[in-house]
Amino acid sequence: MTPLRFRSRVDWWLPLLIVGVPVAILQDVARSPDSPRGEQGTAVLVAAVSLALLGWLLLSTHYTFEDNALVIRSGPLRTAVSYARITRVEHSRSFLAAPAMSLRRLKLHHGVADFAIISPADRRGFLRALGERAPRAALPPE
Repeated sequence: MTPLRFRSRVDWWLPLLIVGVPVAILQDVARSPDSPRGEQGTAVLVAAVSLALLGWLLLSTHYTFEDNALVIRSGPLRTAVSYARITRVEHSRSFLAAPAMSLRRLKLHHGVADFAIISPADRRGFLRALGERAPRAALPPE
């Protein structure tokens, strides 16, 4: 079976935050020309690393239906959830840290106390594909 991939939905404010934090750091450095060069270099390095890492998370977050599991990827993070373990899915607006670039989320319960929070851009298509692969999972209404 060909893997089916869904990108994460991205809330409008998230790219602003990802760019805004490093820009604020750089503006602070620019306003303090009398600070030691080492501090300026550190601030520029922190801003660049922050922008690179957050941009990587933003651009790489996706969910792939593979043969036996849903694979969740976000930057350097990768999690595989077996279809057989998914018991139910519910809508969520949780603020918990998750591989989800939107607050319009789905919470996938698998196992006794395990869950994954995701935010597929095509929620209906994602739920349809999940229903085909995890027929025992209780799915929310589309």
